[in-house]
Order: sequence, then C-alpha cells, then structure tokens
Amino acid sequence: MSKKLGMKFDNDKIQWHLLPEEPIIEIVKVLMLGAAKYAPENWKYVNDFYNRYYDALCRHRSDIKKFMEFKDTKYIYDDDTGLHHLAHLLCDGIFLLWKEIQGGNIDNETWKIKLQEIKDKYKDDRKKFKDK
Repeated sequence: MSKKLGMKFDNDKIQWHLLPEEPIIEIVKVLMLGAAKYAPENWKYVNDFYNRYYDALCRHRSDIKKFMEFKDTKYIYDDDTGLHHLAHLLCDGIFLLWKEIQGGNIDNETWKIKLQEIKDKYKDDRKKFKDK
C-alpha cells in the first residue's frame, strides 16, 4: 500500500526560510534599544526622515570602511550602543525602504500628532531609560 503525498500550493508565497536569522536578531536589537530610549516605532515619525536616516546610514558605513581600511576593531561596534555598525546600517536602510513602500509622502501634521501620541504613551518608559 503506497502513501499519498499531500499537496500544498505555496510556490508563490514568501519563503521566509531563505532569510538568515542571526543578522535579523542583530537588527531587532537595534530596534529594541531605540524603542527603550525613545519609544516603540518612534523612528517612523522623525522629522526630515530621509536626510536623517540616510546620514545615519552613511555614518555607520564610514565606520565600517575605517575598520576595513585600518583593521582596527574599535570601528566594528557602535560606541553608543555596543552593537555592530552593520546592524545599524541595515536598520537605517530598512527605515528608508519602509518609507518608500509607504509612498514616501505622509503629511507632517499627521506625523507630529502620531509622534506626540507615542511620546505620551511611553513617557514613563523613556524616563526609566534615561535614569539608567
């Protein structure tokens, strides 16, 4: 007696198993530090979004280039967070890609209102972070 094989029509679905988990964990660590320092998803509401995150991405890239050039390990990890500069660079890139996917142009007044809501919601958490 032969077993029947089941069928599943998922060839056109996202294949998450292709994404390595370890780098994603490092990116999430960057997000967790940002959430603790400012507020969860605060990054979405930063004024001058493109310039600020592009500049941050380039600063991290610059330190990675210094490491490659000078082979000095002090350029691998971010001084402020202790996390890998590549994790920060990729996080900034994800923010920029997210903004593009959203259509790029969300009016500033909506951002300001949403940011204030987040600040109000997490003000006690931010105070605890600053007190550390």
